Amino acid sequence: MDQAFLEAFINSSPYPVFAKDDAHRWIYANIAFKALAGEVDLIGEDDSLVTHPSCLDRIRDAERRVIAGADSLDEETLITGTVLLTVRRQIILPSGRRIIAGIVLSVLDVADTASSQAKESIRKYEAVVATARQPDSDRLRSLEERLELARQSESAATKAAHTDPATGLRNRIGFDLDLGAALNAPLPPDRILCVGYLDLDRFKFINDSYGHKAGDAILRAVSRRLVSWPGVRSVGRMGGDEFAILFEHPRVAPHVLVEHISVQRNRIFRSARVQGKLIPVSGSIGLSVHGLDAEDAETLLLNADTALIEAKKLGREQVRLFDAALALRTFRRLTLERDLRKAIAKGHIYPVYQPIVDARTRNIIGAEVLARWSHPALGRIPAQEFISIAVECGLISALDFGIVRKACETFRNIVLSGPLDFISFNASALEIVRPGYADEFLSLIRRSGIPAQKICIEIVESSIIHDLGRARMNIQALKDQGIRIALDDYGTGYSNLRALLDLPIDRIKIDRSIVEDAVHDERARKLIVSVAQLAQVFDAELIAEGVEDETQAAYLEGMHCEYLQGHLFGAAMEAGKFEALIAKRRRTAA
Repeated sequence: MDQAFLEAFINSSPYPVFAKDDAHRWIYANIAFKALAGEVDLIGEDDSLVTHPSCLDRIRDAERRVIAGADSLDEETLITGTVLLTVRRQIILPSGRRIIAGIVLSVLDVADTASSQAKESIRKYEAVVATARQPDSDRLRSLEERLELARQSESAATKAAHTDPATGLRNRIGFDLDLGAALNAPLPPDRILCVGYLDLDRFKFINDSYGHKAGDAILRAVSRRLVSWPGVRSVGRMGGDEFAILFEHPRVAPHVLVEHISVQRNRIFRSARVQGKLIPVSGSIGLSVHGLDAEDAETLLLNADTALIEAKKLGREQVRLFDAALALRTFRRLTLERDLRKAIAKGHIYPVYQPIVDARTRNIIGAEVLARWSHPALGRIPAQEFISIAVECGLISALDFGIVRKACETFRNIVLSGPLDFISFNASALEIVRPGYADEFLSLIRRSGIPAQKICIEIVESSIIHDLGRARMNIQALKDQGIRIALDDYGTGYSNLRALLDLPIDRIKIDRSIVEDAVHDERARKLIVSVAQLAQVFDAELIAEGVEDETQAAYLEGMHCEYLQGHLFGAAMEAGKFEALIAKRRRTAA
């Protein structure tokens, strides 16, 4: 963060700029300053490499005062003979580190001065000021005026570089500066320093419905409310509809803090009148407390942002304080995100297989392929958890195709020799609507040597309903090559008849939650009857998931379910156990 901040600071200045540490070593210099210094390699060297010995001690004394918090405007002579008028200022980086930042306001040539007194004044700023106030020192008085204009220009440029133009609040760099300064300032023991991260709900909807001018007006209205927050130290617009606020608060119990902030949330996020219209405004807040869950600026902001994400998961208009439980979840999430890519690349995500049986004969005729991950430190990771992470991190395609490839390699001989009629794969929501998915999947199946007719793709209705057109193209392309299509978890989502009409569905899978209720719930039984009738209408086979006992199995067989799947016939298992189970069933049948 220090590196990025310094580069942004230096590159934004039109003047020669440098930065030193508290040992007077050069740590940064822009191109303009390097040109003045004679193109020597400054970084890591102390100032004696460039500064003339005659003024070295004086400049170092000035820099020690700057580190202590004072500003300094000095003249100095370089070894090259160039004389500089330089302003020095302490900068506290977001990490808390203090450095000296210098901006050269003017470059002079000693030979041009009118007298020996003027020459001496160039080496001592106090003499310059004193001489400038004399009636006969017009040139130096002009110089002082130029210095004042330069100071004003530099101040305006710095302010502009740290301000969000749309709202007048601090921008991210400005807020980081304020936060770093606040963390280094004393605070009474009965007060705490808090960081809040906020964003608006449905801001895109406001822009789309009322126009971008109205959206900007909403941002300004929220900004005005934020700056009147009790105990406010700084407010920044971090981008888009996201804000950060730094404020003091009495030291209270965490739940009391959340209650107090909830009151402020209601004040900040309330309707605003824009262009004669009352526009609803709502939002959520994530909180982080200095000394409670973080000590440095970067972690405070990160924790507040994490708490905001958690707040939004709970619904709109929430306040969430970062705490130990959230820290553990965050650590787990970051660990899984970090390790998932490596696990996919190294083949540590592996397939398991759950038997699917013929409802009449109870012979194993198929298998659903599922993904498993045993993390070396965290143990077995639920599939729903790591699949969700894969989707968010853009890894789902690699994950899905890796599982398909492994399963086909393992089961090729079993499928070709006859015991299995099909193997079934789950297509994720993102993949089934992705252009090119069908071509890539079919290419993989062709390379495996397994006939397409032996492959089934399971899709969840909710994954296609919002982009039925793209889903239809992929599904039809798969179907045209012989791939069978199953509609998974039917009865728990939209139960949309349009999907059955528009898509070439071969199988409908009744969700396990409905099967579980069928024995003792008349409504569940009626629902199964309805789904069975739909399957007949659409000439689709029926599979019941989650079959746990013979009572359920017998009932479902009577409802004309062709296939059954559940723990009664075997849980998901690794390939070796699955092959052994097939062999055992065949011996028993014989």
